[in-house]
Amino acid sequence: MENILLVCAAGISTATLVKNMKASADDMDIEMNITSVGIAAANEAIKEADIVLLGPQLGYLEPAIKDLVEHKVPVTVIDTDLYANMDGKEVLNAPMSILANKK
Repeated sequence: MENILLVCAAGISTATLVKNMKASADDMDIEMNITSVGIAAANEAIKEADIVLLGPQLGYLEPAIKDLVEHKVPVTVIDTDLYANMDGKEVLNAPMSILANKK
């Protein structure tokens, strides 16, 4: 099972997005472990991630997070509009595509 980690400033705003992403994954009959954390807890949580999605407000940290995972785990920033709309289905499409191409 793939592990998708969402990281935002405090982990609160992504909780709703995670819920919506899980519902979309269930609708598509896809098994994924989707979790969220605040940036303060990211160092530990990243160890289990197959892909890291950063909240738009943390986009500036993308290079640092890529260095943290030694470029072995895909890291991407969630589209601002999709994040604002809490569009779980569309946000889920990006990591699914990236993970499919990684195999």
